[in-house]
Amino acid sequence: MEELYKVVINIFRNILPGDVIDGNVRWDKIPLEMLCRIYFAYGTQIEEREIDQKLRYLKEQVEYEQADRRHKGGFNLFSLIQAVIIDSLTQSHGELVCRFEKLPSWKQLTNKVDGDIFIAAGYARMDFQNGKTRRSFTWRKIIGHNNVQLNTILEKGISDNHFHLFSSAHYFELSWLSLMNRIHQPKLIPALKRLDRDRRNPLVRLGSDYSEKDYSILHMQAALIRVYLYSFFSEIRIQIGTYTATWEWILGRCFRNENLRHFLYRLPSGQEDSWDNIECLRLEFPQICWILENSDMDMSKITRNKVEEHIEKLRNDRETIPLDPYRWILEYDNSDAYKKEWDRQTLENLERILKDEYQLRHYHQKLQEIIDSFLFNAK
Repeated sequence: MEELYKVVINIFRNILPGDVIDGNVRWDKIPLEMLCRIYFAYGTQIEEREIDQKLRYLKEQVEYEQADRRHKGGFNLFSLIQAVIIDSLTQSHGELVCRFEKLPSWKQLTNKVDGDIFIAAGYARMDFQNGKTRRSFTWRKIIGHNNVQLNTILEKGISDNHFHLFSSAHYFELSWLSLMNRIHQPKLIPALKRLDRDRRNPLVRLGSDYSEKDYSILHMQAALIRVYLYSFFSEIRIQIGTYTATWEWILGRCFRNENLRHFLYRLPSGQEDSWDNIECLRLEFPQICWILENSDMDMSKITRNKVEEHIEKLRNDRETIPLDPYRWILEYDNSDAYKKEWDRQTLENLERILKDEYQLRHYHQKLQEIIDSFLFNAK
C-alpha cells in the first residue's frame, strides 16, 4: 500500500487551493488525470501510462476494501484517509497507536502532511465503532506504537541526554498560529512577497493553464476558511460580506405568520381608516403593519385598495434590502428561518470572496476583527 501514502501526500501538497475553491476538485471526485499530471510533473521516473495503471489499481483496491463504488472517475479523499487509518493505525488501551511495521510509512506521511488529519479521523472511526461520544479533542502530538516488547523496555526508563538545535519546538504549528491569528500585521505582506520571489520549484507546471496564487492570496484564503470552519463547528454566527433579501421573500415569510386576507378584511375598501382601528391592527398584525410603515406606507391614510397596491409594488421590486432589520419577523414563533438564511448567505459570501483577489486583499481588517473577537471570547 505504499502507493496509497504517495497519493495522499500528492493530494494534500500539490493540488492547487484554487482548483478546490473553483470546484474543479471535489472531496468525492479527485480526477485521476490531475493526479497523473502531478505524479509526472513532480519528478517521478515512471511513464504516464504506468502511473495511470497504478492509480486505477489503487482506486479499485480502496473501493473494494471499503465496499464503496459510488465515486466514479476519481478518488474520494475520505476513503483514502480511511484506508490510511486502517492500514497504519490501531487502538491500544483506548488510544490510537501506529502499527509498528508501518512506522516508516507513517513517518514519511506525517513529515509532509499534518498527522492530526489522520489521528482525528482515526478517533472518529474508533468512537463510532465503540458507540462513544467524545468530549475531549486533545491527544498526543506524536502517537506511540504497538510493539509490546519495545514499549516494555522503554517503560523501565532510559536516560538519553541530548538536544536538537532549532528543531525541538513545534515551529510549524507556532508559525501557522501566528499567520492565522495576526493577518493584519504591517510586515506580513512584504515578507510573503519575498517568499513569492524565493519559491521552490518555480518551473514545475502541470499544464498551459497552470498558475499559482501569490502567498498573500493563499494566506488570506486559508485564514478566511479557518474562521468560517471555526464559526460553523462552534455555532457562532459571524458576518462575512453583506446580507440582503428581496421584498418578495420577506413578505412570503411574514404572511406565513400573519394572514394577509384577514388583515385586508379589517380595512375599509375606499375611505381612510380611523386611527383607533390602526392601533388595534398594530396589536393584532404587528409584522404586516411594521413592514408597511418601514416601506414608506402612510398609515394615517390606509385603505384596503392602497395596501393591496403597495404590497403588489413591493413584490415586483427586485431591489434587495438589508436582512438584519427583519430578523424578528423571521425568528417569529422560534422559527430558524433567519439562521438558515444567514448561514446560506455566509457560505455564498465566503465562496465569492475566496474567488475575488481584490476583495481578499481588502478584507484584512474585517477578518482580523472577527479573529480578535474569537480570541477574546476564548480567554
